[in-house]
Formats: sequence, structure tokens, C-alpha cells
Amino acid sequence: MRSVTFSIEAYVKGVSGYDDDIDAVCSEIETALYTDVTRGGNARDTIVNSMEVQYQGEAEQPVALATMQVTVEYVTLEGAPEVAV
Repeated sequence: MRSVTFSIEAYVKGVSGYDDDIDAVCSEIETALYTDVTRGGNARDTIVNSMEVQYQGEAEQPVALATMQVTVEYVTLEGAPEVAV
């Protein structure tokens, strides 16, 4: 079994409601990821490992940054790593 872990970052800025907006964006991303955990039949599983949200309010428009860590587990044919099984 092999795995690849990657980060997804989402940014939202605004004067109000940006905390609700970043939650909505993250929810949409997670829903989309779990729609097909096999990534079109090329993976065994997709897992959202963590999500962290940071708020930066010093600017004229506050910014919310969400970082999601996602792992995709897959199996390849022995001796042919480009062939998913």
C-alpha cells in the first residue's frame, strides 16, 4: 500500500462573516473529497487527516486561512508503479 499526503489551502477575506464563510468552503471541499474516495477507481481510500483554521485580523479586511491535510491510499502493480490495482 502506498500513500500520498497533500495540503489544501482556502482563503476567505471580508469585514464580517468570514469565519462562517471559511467553514462553508471547508465543508464543500470535504464533501467533494468524500464523493469518490477511490479517486475514480485509482485509490483505495481518501482521508481528511486534519483541518486547521487561522484568523489574521490586522489587515483592512480580516483573512481566514484553512489548511486541510488529506491522504490518498493506493496500491500499484509490483514492478509497475504507474499501474493502479
